[in-house]
Amino acid sequence: MDHDLGPIQDYRELWGRRRDELAALLWLSNELLTSLKPHDIMACATKVAVEVLNADRCSIFLPDPLSQELVLQAGYGWSPEHFGTFRIKFGLDTAAGYAVSERTPVVVSDMAREHRFGVPEMFIQQGLRSALSTPMLIEGRPIGAMLINTCDVRHFTDAEVKLLGLIANQTAIALENARLYDAAQHRAQQFRLINEVGRRIASILNVDQLMNEVARLVQETFGYYNVNIGLIEGDDLVIRASAGGYEAGGSPAGYRERMGCGIGIACWVAEQGRPLLVNDVDQEPRYRYLEALSDTRSELAVPIKIGEKTLGVLDVESDQINAFDRRDIPLLESLAAQVAVALENARLYEAEQRARQSAETLQETARILTATLDLEEALGRILVELKKVVAYDSAAVLLVRYNRLEVVASQHVTDVEPDMQVVLPIDDPFFQEVARTGQPLVLQDAQTDARYTAAGQTGYVRGWVCAPLTVKDHVIGCLTVDSRQVGAYNDADAQTIAAFARQAAIAIENARLWDELRRREEMRGWLIEKIISAQEDERRRVSRELHDDTGQSLTSLAMLLRVLEEQARGLPIEPQIVEVRAVVSEIRDGVHRLAQALRPSTLDQMGLVAAVRQQVRQLQRQFNVDVRFTVEGFDGDGSDGCCRLPSQVEITLYRIAQEALNNVIKHANASRVAVSLANLGDRVIATVSDNGQGFDADAVLRSNVIRGLGLLGMQERTMLIDGRLTIDSAPGRGTTIRVEAPLVRIGEVQR
Repeated sequence: MDHDLGPIQDYRELWGRRRDELAALLWLSNELLTSLKPHDIMACATKVAVEVLNADRCSIFLPDPLSQELVLQAGYGWSPEHFGTFRIKFGLDTAAGYAVSERTPVVVSDMAREHRFGVPEMFIQQGLRSALSTPMLIEGRPIGAMLINTCDVRHFTDAEVKLLGLIANQTAIALENARLYDAAQHRAQQFRLINEVGRRIASILNVDQLMNEVARLVQETFGYYNVNIGLIEGDDLVIRASAGGYEAGGSPAGYRERMGCGIGIACWVAEQGRPLLVNDVDQEPRYRYLEALSDTRSELAVPIKIGEKTLGVLDVESDQINAFDRRDIPLLESLAAQVAVALENARLYEAEQRARQSAETLQETARILTATLDLEEALGRILVELKKVVAYDSAAVLLVRYNRLEVVASQHVTDVEPDMQVVLPIDDPFFQEVARTGQPLVLQDAQTDARYTAAGQTGYVRGWVCAPLTVKDHVIGCLTVDSRQVGAYNDADAQTIAAFARQAAIAIENARLWDELRRREEMRGWLIEKIISAQEDERRRVSRELHDDTGQSLTSLAMLLRVLEEQARGLPIEPQIVEVRAVVSEIRDGVHRLAQALRPSTLDQMGLVAAVRQQVRQLQRQFNVDVRFTVEGFDGDGSDGCCRLPSQVEITLYRIAQEALNNVIKHANASRVAVSLANLGDRVIATVSDNGQGFDADAVLRSNVIRGLGLLGMQERTMLIDGRLTIDSAPGRGTTIRVEAPLVRIGEVQR
């Protein structure tokens, strides 16, 4: 009897393809979860898309923020010169543009006969015939398009459309995670730089040393192509310090540019006293080309100002187009403000050679600013240090709050009651004058000034000085000192008081920046927590679908093949049915392992102990490793799920243990592994140790390799539960990873 083997062969090929697709998707998911580099993410995704969909090309197009176009950023099968240069428009001009605009996949089976959309000339030149375009979505919002092409006419199936959509959305999520991580790191790095610059320059009173240090710090921290600091000398802007491209080009410091000629971005900023951002210097008529900086593509310059006076320019350049955005301007303005204060202090020192005691006192004040971020303490100590060089009966720092002036710090050093009000109106004439001029105001005898007596401030005060507190050209308050002596203060004293006022302004700004950094760090932690929560939810959903839908379908198919095997007993087709059933069983087991790896149901149903025990047993079976698992402080052996920990703690400890065990298999070459869980009542401790080859933990954490990212991921997860992670390892003596997490009641929010 003849038997038609065609359907069996079709099923075999179908499930073979599904197995390959699942394996590829699992690999892609793991790669995307562990990568935070957009280029690596896109390269990995396009390669997988080509392989699983049997295509000739795959492309990722992302929008250009400066135009209504999509730009080819990455792809498989394309020459590198096409990246960043090949552009298509949104809308009906192209299928990919329409897919992004309408947020729907588009199939073009034969571009030679396509009439709905325009076909890029590049596709025709490359001999491409068919195309499948799908939007890359994050919460329904398109961030780009993924496109595959073949060189022959092809009718893509619904399954292929869905598969590419899944790959595209996974890629979109990975790119968004990378963007959020990079933005958080970049901003944190910026605030660290502000603090570091303030700390470094606070004690430098040599102008050239000061500017060289600032230029070096800025260039090294952010990797800019070039950093210049120029000072205004007469009608010229003179470059006094450079780091990066200028330095490499051999151009000596002292290069001069004549202001007032309309050429030169830095000169324009020096003349106008306001920042200028140019993201493509080729399109900027004010840009001055210099051979030593021939690779400059973007430039951002901000003025270095004291009050309304522009002292110079802080100029940064990049060899990339669109390297800067508006968020970079406040950073450079903060740096420039600190540079301006430091420059002014240095110029005062160099020009007047103030007494040694004055210089030492200012240095001590700067040290105070770097030693504490407590505003009340810093301002109080600044006033104490001021008394060492300028005698006073009382001194006060006032800040503009709620449309009035409030005393936030004061010192009273005589037996005379201080003649000061705690609150002053914002229209106080003295404050208005120093706010308008940006210069200190000196009264030789306050009792003879009608403005002073009109305000009801009589008392003992005769000599009086008011100096503005200025941050980024904005007067935020003032520093006042007074004396019972007529003519107690001269212009030199006023400038000294103004210098301390600038220090007080730095203290206030540092406190504000620190508070902003703290809030941003809290936001960063919140974002990371949300990302991890979203990942866990998605893992749980995919795991459930794999187990409930795919797993059940495979089980049904295996049962059906078992029946067919019985019916075909003794027939020539029997071996093929047996083989197909074995393949289905293997796929089913793989799907089960995949579901368990994504989110073991044991973790949700039975808790941490049962889930870790299951992971250990799977490791023993799969890799034949001697693993010893111990439990302490849980009811019984912890397997019945009655002793549950807060969900976030359980998930965190399980993921860290999972990552640590995976690292043992991948890297340790160990023969023995010990895993322990200890519930101490107020905290729980998880430990994974091995006798493997070990590694330099600090070096791995500093590197960008996947293993280092895994350890960083452990640190991030541990911080979210206020825990403590310890990595004890060295080459040749094994590794111990220990996580200690505080316990709270289930349902209590823990941050």
